[in-house]
Amino acid sequence: PSISSFDNIVPFQSVECSVTHVLDGSLVLEVAGGYTASCAPPHLKRPSDGLEEYNKKSLKGRVIWVRQDEKQVGVSLKRSLLKCDQPPQGGYEIGEIFEESEVIRSEMRGLFLKLRDNLISYCPLQNVSDYSLNKLGKPHRRGTTHKCRVISYNALDDMVVVSLRPSVIEEKFLNFQFVKVGDVVTGNIVSRSEKGLLVSFSPHVKGFCPKGHFSDRKNQSKSKQRKLQEGCEDTFRVLKIEARQRVTLTHKKGLVRSTHPVLSEYSSAVIGQCYHGVVAGVREFGCVVKFFQAVRGILHKSRLQLMPSQPISDLLCEG
Repeated sequence: PSISSFDNIVPFQSVECSVTHVLDGSLVLEVAGGYTASCAPPHLKRPSDGLEEYNKKSLKGRVIWVRQDEKQVGVSLKRSLLKCDQPPQGGYEIGEIFEESEVIRSEMRGLFLKLRDNLISYCPLQNVSDYSLNKLGKPHRRGTTHKCRVISYNALDDMVVVSLRPSVIEEKFLNFQFVKVGDVVTGNIVSRSEKGLLVSFSPHVKGFCPKGHFSDRKNQSKSKQRKLQEGCEDTFRVLKIEARQRVTLTHKKGLVRSTHPVLSEYSSAVIGQCYHGVVAGVREFGCVVKFFQAVRGILHKSRLQLMPSQPISDLLCEG
């Protein structure tokens, strides 16, 4: 059916399409009774299809974007978007590495690769190599195989996005989800404030080291303080992970170098096992000890080798 006004065309609308031209990287279609639209290769019925296969055909499509100021419309021919009855592509995990992915289509802006049966992915040009590429050549022609890593999923395109860059494939902390409590990380100090250090230990992940976790000693020496400056690289350990992608780090060598198990859950505590922790407070009955992920314990003064009437503060202090 025709649409009386361009203003009435909206995203996700179902439209009848007629292919009028085949360009080098897209289809030009007439939709809704005379308006011009385009369809990019990711939105063909199958990414491996040749554009010429669609020439002069009439098809059903779904509007995925509209640019009112330029009177442009983007259309998808994918069945998953037309019928809205298919779940997103499965059979993969973010961060998963595929040793041999086959190029099924190569174009100016990137590659379409087959990871396994019925699992198609897309690699943008900027993710093909660690070096800057202006175009793709013979090493990436159709039929070649490459090692790649899944970095995201584009719900609108219903497409898995991958990277062929060796630095991405080898990156331990691809994103926040790959960081675990207790991980020892090497990072660069991005900035320093009165509250602590902002540390980058991955191109995609940063953490914060509070001032109280700069050193095992409460009063850090000036020489140590000079080492923890903006631009310096040092070793830290993930102390706590919170919602909203907040990572807390520690620089206390006792925790960073500890070979004891990481105690990050009360349920994982084992009687008789040794754990490293930090004194969080000194009380009359003893002291409060904080472990990883905000797990706390009590060290009773009867467990300390104190002389009669000797205060706990002679042996222990906060931090």
